[in-house]
Amino acid sequence: MAYTTLPQLIAELEAEDRIFFRMVLLKGDTELWSLHTLLVEVYPKAPTRNPVQPFAYDYGCVVVLADWRTGAQAALWFSQWQGALPIKSFSAERSSATRF
Repeated sequence: MAYTTLPQLIAELEAEDRIFFRMVLLKGDTELWSLHTLLVEVYPKAPTRNPVQPFAYDYGCVVVLADWRTGAQAALWFSQWQGALPIKSFSAERSSATRF
């Protein structure tokens, strides 16, 4: 298992043209959405067709979604600990247990 630092992760993501992400958001008591899980996949070359398809499922207090974005957009999520998508805005808490 390999680990990296947050600045290294951000720099590597910024250099990528396209990434595919899967995300789970949870609604809190204050109607704000918090990030529960984020998976980011980097493809070495731009595929001729999308190998995975975007999706969004809204269950009221839980949203599960996936889509294509630029690496720079994903890097912003990590550098600002928050973000916005056409469906929801979200934030993430910093934790000493966070590993990249």
